[in-house]
Amino acid sequence: MPPGSHKQLVQVDSVEAIHELKTATAKASEVLLVQVGSPQCPLCVPFGEQLNHLKTHHTINRVYCDAFEAPEVTEEYGIKKLPAALLWIPGGIMHVLQYTSASEVQEVLDKSWPDSVFTTEADF
Repeated sequence: MPPGSHKQLVQVDSVEAIHELKTATAKASEVLLVQVGSPQCPLCVPFGEQLNHLKTHHTINRVYCDAFEAPEVTEEYGIKKLPAALLWIPGGIMHVLQYTSASEVQEVLDKSWPDSVFTTEADF
């Protein structure tokens, strides 16, 4: 990847149960972004597309969770409004974002996981 370019979040697996999500978080050595949504939600599909174009310098594992197929996930994390995102940052930091946007996800990432990948864009 050329210097200064960004990685995109396009590889999306899905989780269908709370135990799958807990397994994924236990094994995560990088940021884990869980998009919680529903195909019936008019905001969720565009949110997923925006996440596909989210620019980041971070290595991120992104998964999708259908709120209606895995209601124990929404219950466990107190999710009441979609679209939502769960962010696990290495070191035990977790963020629950409800009724959120890709730009808010990017903002939380930038604040919680700054400079996690070497870049030549720094001022010397």
